[in-house]
Amino acid sequence: MEKQIHSTTKDKNSKQELFISRIFDASREHVWKAWTDSEIFIKWWGPNHFSCPFCKIDFKVGGKYLNCMLSRDGRDFWSTGIYKEIDPMKRIVYSDSFSDEKGNVVSAIHYGMEELPVELQVSVTFEEFGDGTKMSLSHIGVPTGKMEEITKMSWNESFDKLEKMLIADRLEVNPKMKAIAVPGVQELFIIREFDAPREVVFNSHVDPEIYIQWLGPRYLKTNLKTFEPRSGGKWRYVSKDSDGNKYSFHGFFHEVSAPEFIVSTFEYDRFPERGHVFLEKIRFDKLSKQRTKLTYQMTFSSIEDRDFMLQSGMERDIEESYERLDSLLSKK
Repeated sequence: MEKQIHSTTKDKNSKQELFISRIFDASREHVWKAWTDSEIFIKWWGPNHFSCPFCKIDFKVGGKYLNCMLSRDGRDFWSTGIYKEIDPMKRIVYSDSFSDEKGNVVSAIHYGMEELPVELQVSVTFEEFGDGTKMSLSHIGVPTGKMEEITKMSWNESFDKLEKMLIADRLEVNPKMKAIAVPGVQELFIIREFDAPREVVFNSHVDPEIYIQWLGPRYLKTNLKTFEPRSGGKWRYVSKDSDGNKYSFHGFFHEVSAPEFIVSTFEYDRFPERGHVFLEKIRFDKLSKQRTKLTYQMTFSSIEDRDFMLQSGMERDIEESYERLDSLLSKK
């Protein structure tokens, strides 16, 4: 799912309102918990170069929260508020004030910042959006100008951290498949084991009649246009969803060594510009006569390309493809 960000500022009942909308490739339950569970909240709260060493949430109408943002140079910024409205899985409204470490409300001047209203209001809504969640935030009372820009940047940087956390959590869900995406590294690893001999698992990646039976997630109908699984060969396939939208991919086989590994390139045809190619190497390791470990290594042109593919839900499509392969192998 492609990341979407929408930010506006408007006057609401004579009070300035900052509005930010984000779409996350995660369930509404997971996004909701990120706001209501203190152990999860501390993982993403705060802009770049800030951490959240303390968070206490009394999540009920009339309950209070207290959290701390710690800068890289050791300065701490405390904030507190009261939950005004809670509509489970749909909406949270709370007050927002600077405070000291004991939760006593203080002015922004206490932290050397320009004057702000002592109390602001934050409203967050959660909606299902396809397979993901649309989260909309309203921050009422932030003055226009420099403080508005700083606040908008801080929220969006926090939400970038939230997005990365949700992706990382998603990668750890399937006990059969391990996905490894190290922050700041332009690689993605998929590790999967199959109850089948190495030669059989390898052959399922090079025999077109078998390959097409498990290639891609179930919601897409995929057709092989070109498939030459040999060193120097090329491949291309086109997938179509239920609405008739088509997605085409192509690449070249650099090296095919049976039954050990396959090295090839992968490129999505509909990228707005060329050059977003990644190198993929699939290694097949024999664990026993009837068991094989597959390691799928993807090396992207940039970290941004790797993160874009994760945001699109790429590893979930791979997961479903390998579930289809698992089912196919179990029938042999």
